[in-house]
Amino acid sequence: EWLLLLSDPFGLGYRVTAGVVSAAPRRDIPLAKHSLWSLIQTDIAIHPGTSGGPVFNTVGEVIGIATAVKEEPQGIGFVVPIDVALKLLPMLRDHGKVVRAWVGIRIAPVTAELAAKLGLGKPRGALVQEVFPRGPADRSGLRRGDIVLSFDKRAISEANQLPWLASLAGVGRAVIVKVWRAGKELTFTLSCEAMPE
Repeated sequence: EWLLLLSDPFGLGYRVTAGVVSAAPRRDIPLAKHSLWSLIQTDIAIHPGTSGGPVFNTVGEVIGIATAVKEEPQGIGFVVPIDVALKLLPMLRDHGKVVRAWVGIRIAPVTAELAAKLGLGKPRGALVQEVFPRGPADRSGLRRGDIVLSFDKRAISEANQLPWLASLAGVGRAVIVKVWRAGKELTFTLSCEAMPE
């Protein structure tokens, strides 16, 4: 599908560049301090100064915001989908910046071998490798070895989905977390905190 990017690089005047969707969605892209999830990959020329520009489809709908480009290899840019961008607007309005939420765990993928051993069936969810003392997960009762199956009513199909969902959950907001522990499903409520600097 063809896409258009409208931008004003370096304040030199508006310009339009075109490209196509080359992959979607791309999961867990390590572009900055935090990985980004479910981005649209494009070959649009995204240069310094064009990040933040709206990306349109061929009927004039804004489908996302140009956000990043990888230096190597050339010609790979990423777009934050518009539904994700709209979730960030309240944070920008209230705080002037995106404030990522944090639940206080370190995770790992669930392998087929581990899923079979734990009676989980197919591999899914995120394995809790570490629970940070006095963090939100610790206070809610999560433990090392739990498998997080869903977060805030969203099923976790693969481990790297969880940090992205958690980061957008909202600081101070209580969320429901379902885990697999000792052969059964348990439900916990935790209150997200601001991600430590």
